[in-house]
Amino acid sequence: MVGMLEPLCISLHLAPATPSAGLPSGETAYLRLSDDARVRPLRFCWDRAALEELAALQRPDPPGELRRRVGDRLRSALDPAGWPADEATLKDAVAAGRTVIIDLMASAPELYALPWPLMTVLPEGRPLAALPGVTVQLRWPDVRGAPPPPAPLSPSLLLAWSAAGGGVPHEAVQQALSGHWGAAMAVLPGASAGALAERLAGGAFTHLLLLAHGEGGALALDGGALPPDVLAELLSPHRATLDLLAFAACGGASQRPGSALGSLALAAHRLGLRAVIAPMGALSVQGAVALSAALAPRLAPARVLGAARRGPTRPDTLALLVAPPPPQDVAAHNLPYPRNRDFVGRSAELEALTAWLARPDRPAALIGLGGTGKTQLALEFAWRRLEALRTVAWVDASGADLTLGLAALADAPLRLDLPPAADARLRAEAACNALPAGSLLILDNVDHPAAPWPWLTRLESSRIAVLMTSRREDLDGVQRVDVDVLPRAHALALLTGGRDLDPAEAEAADQLCARLGDLALAVSVARRMLRHRPPSWLLERLERRGTLPFFERAEGDPRFGKHPSLVRLFEESARQLDPGDPVDRAATDLLAVGGFFGAAPLPEAPLLDAAVRLGGHDPLDLEDGLDRLLNLGLVDADEQGRPAMHRLVAAFARARGQDPAQHAVEAALAAWVGGTGTDANRLIALRGARPHLQAVHDRLGAEGPPERFDVSLVLARHLYIEGRVEDSQRICAQASALSPPPEAAGLLLRQLGVVQHTLGDDAAAAQSLRVASALVEPLGPVEVAGTLRLLGVAERGRGDLTAARYRVGQALALVSGRRDTEALRCRAATLHELGQLNRAEGDLAAAARDLQEAVATWAEAVGTRRHVELAMSLRWLGVVTAESGDPARASAILTEARDTLLGLLGSPEHPMVAATLNALAALPPPWGSNLPIPPPEQRELDRFVSVGPADMEARQPPRPSGPPGPSIPERSMIPAVTGVDMPHPPPPAPEPALLHMETRWHGALVLVLALVVAGVALALWLR
Repeated sequence: MVGMLEPLCISLHLAPATPSAGLPSGETAYLRLSDDARVRPLRFCWDRAALEELAALQRPDPPGELRRRVGDRLRSALDPAGWPADEATLKDAVAAGRTVIIDLMASAPELYALPWPLMTVLPEGRPLAALPGVTVQLRWPDVRGAPPPPAPLSPSLLLAWSAAGGGVPHEAVQQALSGHWGAAMAVLPGASAGALAERLAGGAFTHLLLLAHGEGGALALDGGALPPDVLAELLSPHRATLDLLAFAACGGASQRPGSALGSLALAAHRLGLRAVIAPMGALSVQGAVALSAALAPRLAPARVLGAARRGPTRPDTLALLVAPPPPQDVAAHNLPYPRNRDFVGRSAELEALTAWLARPDRPAALIGLGGTGKTQLALEFAWRRLEALRTVAWVDASGADLTLGLAALADAPLRLDLPPAADARLRAEAACNALPAGSLLILDNVDHPAAPWPWLTRLESSRIAVLMTSRREDLDGVQRVDVDVLPRAHALALLTGGRDLDPAEAEAADQLCARLGDLALAVSVARRMLRHRPPSWLLERLERRGTLPFFERAEGDPRFGKHPSLVRLFEESARQLDPGDPVDRAATDLLAVGGFFGAAPLPEAPLLDAAVRLGGHDPLDLEDGLDRLLNLGLVDADEQGRPAMHRLVAAFARARGQDPAQHAVEAALAAWVGGTGTDANRLIALRGARPHLQAVHDRLGAEGPPERFDVSLVLARHLYIEGRVEDSQRICAQASALSPPPEAAGLLLRQLGVVQHTLGDDAAAAQSLRVASALVEPLGPVEVAGTLRLLGVAERGRGDLTAARYRVGQALALVSGRRDTEALRCRAATLHELGQLNRAEGDLAAAARDLQEAVATWAEAVGTRRHVELAMSLRWLGVVTAESGDPARASAILTEARDTLLGLLGSPEHPMVAATLNALAALPPPWGSNLPIPPPEQRELDRFVSVGPADMEARQPPRPSGPPGPSIPERSMIPAVTGVDMPHPPPPAPEPALLHMETRWHGALVLVLALVVAGVALALWLR
């Protein structure tokens, strides 16, 4: 049980309060720095008594009373800096048998002269070094270990000794070492600095033991003293090969006091040697032999210290200086959760997976009931193997279609920079092709027997290891690794954290694990509930509760496996929330709504909004309520610290929350993403909302509030912006079949028209948009104008420029004179379309004027020039300017558009960026960018991928001849990886017969307004 727990690390980062030169004197102020930016002061008094005590420690075998007095002095200095809390944690860990590392990092050289291993632990008064499993390691800030050699070296030891400062027990030390090292040990007698440098150059040694006396802060060698700077220069060429340097300074046969080697040890440490062991005082002969004997079995540095301190003279003042290894090239990964520090056991399963990974000739599958810890086991295996793999890719494989999960790998961890317009299947294909050999693909929660198979053949042939987790027993062709409930010893270790319990509580803990079926998830939740309570408390509560109606519904639910006790535990955990406490009420509603967001990490803003809609809570209570759920184990945190919920807890919360919570979630999601309006910048930034929208949409029913259709509409827009046009069309059709309210039906039809236009069916798009223009009329003139403008785009796509101009004129009339943001945006998009119409008709001057006005209106509406829609108007203004014969100005305009789009979209392969680059490349020298234009057979869509008023930059119909100018490609030629192929415009179709009275009314209104304006103008002119 002890070996299963991670070592406990207690950090002590000390720095001088004020920089000083030379050795301190009197009371000196220091600071303790923490990772959380806390700074706590402390003081150490370098008075005469302290200096005398430190000097007395230089003698071999100083009395225990002196060691205790120095240890008390060190502890008193650290008390004001929070050491008592660390001490309590330390004692609990030692009692549980855990390994403990006291990591003392100091940027003041004098602190390395203090014997920190002697610091006393109350109330027993034992020194740190005497506690089992405790290691005090010192290090200088920012020191990192030297990079290792290209190939690992076999362990080899050089023993160099010199009696220049007095006799040394070299024979006893050599005898203690030779039995273990044998031929891997070399001896350098009568060592001098030159001889040592020559011997090190002649062989790649991994361990060096220097046996000599200290002399004035230097090492006494034959031929003269070796000061710290010379030692550093001598060892520097061997930083990559030396793992351990150990000093043994002693008094020899005469037992003369040696001197501290702190300066030498610090100089070697700052070179980046992995570990340096040195006595902070003199070692006796027996102490030197004990240190050498501990080094003999080639132990790790911390174990060498422990073994030496158990020697005949207990050299407690040995110091260990450790340089952390340099950052290693670990695998790129998208692991969703940080490493679980409470992970226990599973050694057999991990060994089986390690053996499989060495030869992954078929997929491996972790098979077990829900809650047994399959996902945690897969995570632990992945975290352990990061340094040995090229890439670790994690996919949520729930559902029959893996396309979406595999497509997401293109962004993380592969970072392929594919454009958002790329079709999901092409993104998935590109991701599978880009996974390098030696990668690990983890498919979590495979719940369909045939889900992964279409992808596996190629992955296996590319030497990609595929690991699944699943509750299914019918997965064929896999190397099965069964994951059962935890063995009782491991379950107890997880429940108690390795703490020693009195016999009664130990028995209660055992019964509690039995009651929970030793299920890993259940025991983890119980552990959080028992942070401040004994196991008997939770056991009594579980036994006292009778069967509740909810249990009767949930116990037969296959999502909870065969362990209804898991549901009871979730319910008992939720019972800790007091209905009379506002924070607990907020936590209760957060739990209720949290289950309706799906398995992805919970988006915090809509999660809190949904809870407010459900219970009207204070925002501060909601933040505290989220912490309550984290403490109860009902919510976890992912790698980025975002709240996340286990799918079994989510299923429990959904069954508990019922309809009001679901409606609140749907409304919050619709408000969250729908609040973006039609702003392309925000829609691009919120693509992460799509999994949650999909989860809500999948639960849609024929009845329900209008917010459900808002969710469907926003989901359709997100699918469109991702390039999944057919899926967007499917969502619109499904939602329309549920008989939405007229206004929602109009918005869905408008989105359907956008999709139909993108797919090349402009006749159908025009039909959908005509109907939509009538249905959205109750939403106000801006929505009607936006729909009419899109209808004009569809008419232009059909080649009917007259009808297109009529629709655009209607849209402009509806937003004329309005100064609100949405009206300005709609006006800017409509001016953009008017410019396109004028260009198509050959009037470049009018086109440039309209596009310039569109750019100015965009800037006024969005408050910045770094905006997608503004940049697209700039691009077309640049194209028209070039066609008008002004390539210099066109180059400046197109360059601004290119830089803006690259900054917002990130990839030159995005259709909008590619079109702008091609327009720049088409400019004549010296204004052209000299970028190669892709071959014309790569015919691709030149459009604006967005879901707002300017969401369709249509295909250009044949344009009449205009003024001469540089030839600009009518279609942008972009790489085929985008996965969007726009067919040629269909031949003009006859005008459909359906023309609504409302549309006719809008046309009449435009005519009347035009006549009134003309009359007023004539009257003013006559006056």
